[in-house]
Amino acid sequence: MRGTSTSQLTQPEVAARPGIQEAAAKSKDLQRILAETSSAAALLAKNQSELASLQAAITASDARVKDLDLAAQKEQLDHARLRDSRVKRFAYSATGRKAKFDAQARAEEAEYLAALQLAQRETDANAALRGQLHAAHKPLGELQREVARRAQAGQDLEALYGTVFNDGTWALFPDEAASRKKLVAAQEAHRAAVERAAAEEKAAAMLSEVQQLVSGAAVKAIDEALHYSRRHPFNNGVVADMLEHDALGRAGMAVVRARMKLIDVRELSPMVGDLPEVAIGQGSGGGGPFRSWGTDDAGMDDIRRSQGEVQRAVKVVDDKVAAAAERRREADAEVKVREAVVEEARVALQMVREKVFASFSR
Repeated sequence: MRGTSTSQLTQPEVAARPGIQEAAAKSKDLQRILAETSSAAALLAKNQSELASLQAAITASDARVKDLDLAAQKEQLDHARLRDSRVKRFAYSATGRKAKFDAQARAEEAEYLAALQLAQRETDANAALRGQLHAAHKPLGELQREVARRAQAGQDLEALYGTVFNDGTWALFPDEAASRKKLVAAQEAHRAAVERAAAEEKAAAMLSEVQQLVSGAAVKAIDEALHYSRRHPFNNGVVADMLEHDALGRAGMAVVRARMKLIDVRELSPMVGDLPEVAIGQGSGGGGPFRSWGTDDAGMDDIRRSQGEVQRAVKVVDDKVAAAAERRREADAEVKVREAVVEEARVALQMVREKVFASFSR
């Protein structure tokens, strides 16, 4: 006798399969776990954020406690030195200024007590923060277990669906097929959004390196070149030329490296664009100790022109960095939107499948 193909099965025949009732009951239990743990991930994220904030506050408080303790110890030492100084006390008494000595001693004591009070207040605040951190740690383990429980239930449910309907039987249920198609499309869109966000993040990091090359290395080298150019009339022109040309060379190399790095950035984020042309001049162009004032002025003008071109490049790079940061924010926001769409599609698919199993339990 030939077997019955999937396309020839009817829904009642599927419901009559061995084990389908047990699978329906298991599906109901797993759906219950998913409902019970629906807020676990959000609560865990909130708890972890609270722990991170408290730890940061404690780290800052630790530094303040250390500083205030040192300040209190210094004030205590100053107070003790004045209090125990017989020579000073005698000198003040001998000159009829004992009252002034006593007033100074009281002032030193007051400063010490004030410093001690501040240190104690910060120590108490530090202890309170540590108490809050300890309390915030208590639900962490349970929340992590609930998140893991939810993840396992989701995996078990998906495996259950696959086991029962691994032969294409879902084709008998058009609503399930349509919902599953929406979920697959949502997952693909989410994957693309994640890849774009990762690319924009890396591009932003590389643009920061470009910014350091142009705003940092190139600008600094041009400033050095201008400094050495100004020194020509006051020292050996040969040495000044060497230092000036070295600085100009470093400025040019920094711009070249920035331009090459931008090529890699554009592969990640095509909207970045290129740098404008930046022509680094030759400066004073030699002449040694016999150079003329006119040569010096022309060289300085050449460096100033180069400086202006570098500053324009700085502005362009700064704009690129700002635009990249905005694209990264948009990409991250898109990921969150796609995550919500995936979750919505997943829940919708589960509801459809739950109804199918519920129909088998009747």
